[in-house]
Amino acid sequence: MAAIYSLDDLRYFCTIVKLGSFKKASTSLDMSLSTLSRRIRLLEQALQLTLLNRDAHRVTLTHTGELYYDRYRKLFEEVECIEQALCDEKDQPKGKIRISAPIYMGKHFLSAISRYSIRFTLFQ
Repeated sequence: MAAIYSLDDLRYFCTIVKLGSFKKASTSLDMSLSTLSRRIRLLEQALQLTLLNRDAHRVTLTHTGELYYDRYRKLFEEVECIEQALCDEKDQPKGKIRISAPIYMGKHFLSAISRYSIRFTLFQ
């Protein structure tokens, strides 16, 4: 039977490991420390595994936690790269712009911007 858990919980786990503490991760994720701790506890229960060793001063990975972190870290890094690429792409204008204007106006105003690699065609 497959374990039921959230990808968000795995992302929280990776953030804790990456930042080295629950407190830093809770700040980074804009989540309360108690909620973050509860979500990780529920993740470990769903997986029936211990991923993190916790003490008063630090968090360390168990052997199983290292295996999970190595695999999921790559996944979430790829997701971040995809998100960044999509954000970069949406900010770049693409496509054709059609402007209807008298020929004189088109020649006068559009000739100034033609030097910026914008191709335009005057229709008569």
